[in-house]
Amino acid sequence: MSFPEYELIEPSRLRPELRKVATPSLDEVIVEFLKQYEVNVIPITAQGAATSAGTNAMLGAVGGVGMAMANAALTGQERNAAAQEWTQWKQWALDHKEFSAFKEQKLLAVKAHNEKVEELLTQPEIQQELRQILAQGEGMSDYDKKSIKFLLALLACFLVASLLTNLSNEKDTDDQSLKRIQTEQERIERGL
Repeated sequence: MSFPEYELIEPSRLRPELRKVATPSLDEVIVEFLKQYEVNVIPITAQGAATSAGTNAMLGAVGGVGMAMANAALTGQERNAAAQEWTQWKQWALDHKEFSAFKEQKLLAVKAHNEKVEELLTQPEIQQELRQILAQGEGMSDYDKKSIKFLLALLACFLVASLLTNLSNEKDTDDQSLKRIQTEQERIERGL
């Protein structure tokens, strides 16, 4: 029996050896390779522009348009310089004679680990342990338990509010119907 990935999240907290490892991207492998040579660069794809956009908006509000434009130009120059640096180091790593072996070793290590996890998950004793953890909720952290309690309390409040609103609407409808009947009775009595 195999377990879906979402069911293994909690048990893998108790049993870290059951946690699969994601295959690293080429950029991640390059960063690890460069660290061996004490080169610490961040891939340009990992550097976001959201911070600079927020900074530019804040500077525009506080210091005016000129200040925001100056920061945008400086940020653009910094981003271009970082992109150029990353591209140079990436090319250096890709051209390095030891990079192919390093990359292959990293990918094989991830594959071997994930195969070992799959093998462990097929063992009957591990499956039984996982079933017990999933059935008893032992794998849940205190944070998860509190989150579930909060969501249940929120759901209960929503249901009570909906019920009260519904009852209030029914009462209003009943009151309106009663008023219409009384008004109709008064018209009939006046007409007689």
